Amino acid sequence: MRINDGSLVAQARRDDDPYERALTDPDFLRAVTAAHRGHWPVLDALWWCRHPAEAAPSGSPSPVARLSSLQRRLFAADGDAAGDGAVADAVRELEAEIGEERANIGAALAAAHAGREPPDTESPAIERPGTESSGTEQPATELPATGTPFAPHVVVGSSIVGSTTRWVPPRRRLLLGAGLVGALLLGALVGSQVTSASRSGAPEPTPTATSTRTPTVPVLAAQVFARVQTGQDIPRVPLPGAYDPASFRYLGSSGWRDVDANGVTDSPYYAARGASNTICLVAMPEGAGYLTTCTLEADFPRGGLRLSWQSSDVLPVEENGRTAMVMDITVTWMRDSTIETRGTGRALVP
Repeated sequence: MRINDGSLVAQARRDDDPYERALTDPDFLRAVTAAHRGHWPVLDALWWCRHPAEAAPSGSPSPVARLSSLQRRLFAADGDAAGDGAVADAVRELEAEIGEERANIGAALAAAHAGREPPDTESPAIERPGTESSGTEQPATELPATGTPFAPHVVVGSSIVGSTTRWVPPRRRLLLGAGLVGALLLGALVGSQVTSASRSGAPEPTPTATSTRTPTVPVLAAQVFARVQTGQDIPRVPLPGAYDPASFRYLGSSGWRDVDANGVTDSPYYAARGASNTICLVAMPEGAGYLTTCTLEADFPRGGLRLSWQSSDVLPVEENGRTAMVMDITVTWMRDSTIETRGTGRALVP
């Protein structure tokens, strides 16, 4: 191959993308096809390794896109299927199908690369997320570096634009409301960033890799569901029936005013369980509607679940006439149970 005509780069791209390689390497395609035990067409399954949310070139619709659409019907404020058992069952079935097919194509790829048959001839049984035994999660088949097919989806609420394991309470480095107020009142400049974080103190375990399977580690963030629900954990904003009301757990707040004197400052955010045992981050910016993002526990993103909004919880003008500010808020709930809240101040235009 010659470098100057780009063939080396093209070959590298084909090797990195199993679908592209299958189109140009008949031996590779035959090996994967012979080892494949799934029901999805091989080329479609290979395409969704790298493009999980896109329709396959064959025209087959993306199962992950269908799953996201069903989840939106369950979770969105204007969803038409909140609390609908049939839709929830469809979500569970599609999740199981996607998990099984991911395992099948992953095993076929591993067998093709190793030049052997997969270790078993039957499709592996896939345990749905949330049904694992105490302190464990289902193993996940190692796939090419493709990103997670279950990208967490964000749903915008009504009026917002835009194991039993022992629960370990996070250690607060700084009270969020006081931290934001203090930083601003001490003269934070426009555009400066204020950050608050709480951590569990326990490092996230590192998975041990094997030749064909990579066991996933428990999502430490899910420990929050092990503690008993208290009055502080119950949201004051009406939410769809797709959430399990008993699962809500208060994580923190980005506000500094407690208008209703309930012990929770404005703009609280919560952990919750949704349909099919999904994990959700739910925020109520100043009590006006809600924002939410959900994911399967097995696919909890390494970068965490994240929500952002503009805060209208404005600081009053000081005696020296200083211009009031608003905050652009971002909340991230990390896998290791860290809760990180960032606020960027902006001066209000008079």
